[in-house]
Amino acid sequence: MRKVHTLVVGGGPGGLSAATALAQAGREVLLIEKNPAIGPKLCAGYLPFDADARRMEIPAPVIEKIHRERIFHFGERRLQINDEPRITFSRIELGQAMLHQAKGAGVVVETGRRLRGWRGREARVDDEAIEFSYLIGADGSNSTVRRGLDLPVRSFCVAFQVALPEARPAVECFFDYPRYACWPAWLIPHRDHVVVGLGGDPRYLPLTKMKSELRELIRRLGHSPEKYPLSGSRLATDYPGHVFGNIFLVGDAAGLVEDWSGYGIYAAWASGREAAQAILGLTTRFPLIASVLAAKRRQRRLIQAMTRSPAVGRAVLGLMPAALRVLPWARRWLRSSPYSEA
Repeated sequence: MRKVHTLVVGGGPGGLSAATALAQAGREVLLIEKNPAIGPKLCAGYLPFDADARRMEIPAPVIEKIHRERIFHFGERRLQINDEPRITFSRIELGQAMLHQAKGAGVVVETGRRLRGWRGREARVDDEAIEFSYLIGADGSNSTVRRGLDLPVRSFCVAFQVALPEARPAVECFFDYPRYACWPAWLIPHRDHVVVGLGGDPRYLPLTKMKSELRELIRRLGHSPEKYPLSGSRLATDYPGHVFGNIFLVGDAAGLVEDWSGYGIYAAWASGREAAQAILGLTTRFPLIASVLAAKRRQRRLIQAMTRSPAVGRAVLGLMPAALRVLPWARRWLRSSPYSEA
């Protein structure tokens, strides 16, 4: 039977950051990924380039552009602001860069392999038994590791998006209450296309309405929605904890996606890094995860207020243009208004 110090399930930013940190400390790490390649995932490819993102040390070649301007649409109103920098990037290139770093540190990476279950410290990976000391579940919102811990996903958001063949100079956010409920639609410019999407909690923004509103936005942008099929993704938003003895959940598997913004890449990276530090005995506290959870609580309070009362929803969006103009903290609070991980 093969033996490893840590078995990491999932080759996204969370799994790769944890695996790399452990391997750099001399631990024997096996990372398995169910898909045939590392990197491809439905993603808007957008991050606020703040202190959090800089901790990730994203390689310069992965960054397509640094944006300092955003355009907000509130129904028929349009507001253009100079803002803190944000970056657009290729999700595939980010994954490949992190993979290169992980392999360089000594991580053994095996793609096209699935965790079938585990008992005690013995995992079944396809037909192979693997003994581990630690198990990290970084396998997304439909996490096999989370299910094995009997932790069902009780709340989630859904996002749909499409790539359109056109060029735009700035990131754009579209608010239209009650059409989109309290969530924004987004337009993210890339090298040779723009990503247009809409996400939210299906309890308040039903999936059929979400898709029909996104198709209508595509039409308003001058494209035929029939030519561009929508791609969708479910994002777990309930957090059940992240440490369970010798088993850790990170990123989407732990429900660390922000409820309103959908921001998840940094949370995945940070939780993976802190899981590795805990395994190495370097910390018993998780300050980066605590910061992510604080943002989730703020956004959840906003969602609850806006969905509970239409009057509150209209009032919040009515005040938002003025707040964005004059209050720097409001822009930071809304730092990732497009669904960055969708």
